[in-house]
Amino acid sequence: MKRSILINRFGLIALLSLSLFTSTAFAGNSPGSTPVVVTNTAATPVPVVQRPQLYQASQTLNCTSAQHVDFTFNVPSGKTLIVRNVNVWAGSHGSSETFGVLILSDDGTTSYLALGFQPVGGAISSFATMWALNQQVQMSATQVVQGQVARDATNYAYACSTTITISGELI
Repeated sequence: MKRSILINRFGLIALLSLSLFTSTAFAGNSPGSTPVVVTNTAATPVPVVQRPQLYQASQTLNCTSAQHVDFTFNVPSGKTLIVRNVNVWAGSHGSSETFGVLILSDDGTTSYLALGFQPVGGAISSFATMWALNQQVQMSATQVVQGQVARDATNYAYACSTTITISGELI
């Protein structure tokens, strides 16, 4: 039994010594640095990769006494906005109201989306009814993203508010 313990210890010491030797033997032999020369001319341009600029904007609108409210998000000049996500929340004191959203890019000839909301339960606001939408989309615009949040109700006098947020990237 004692002999096997000595052999195991000897083997462990030999293994540790060997690993220390190999890890330090080559540590001082690192190659020297070499300067890199990059020529950026019209004949041989250096490619530049531009990352998209993230974009997010929100608007909160009052829809009291109205069937719908309009929103507009302007695209910066010379850019294209790729909308990736639409998030809309609406609340009203009318207990039987439902909500939807219509979204158009530019003048509406390239793409438009009509999306319905889902009811939101719980007491997260003072409104009697709350509706929400969180939808991944794929929409591009070069001028504006516009549309309207509409409600289906029998009496539009009830207090109403909505917030719309669009997220994506500018390229």
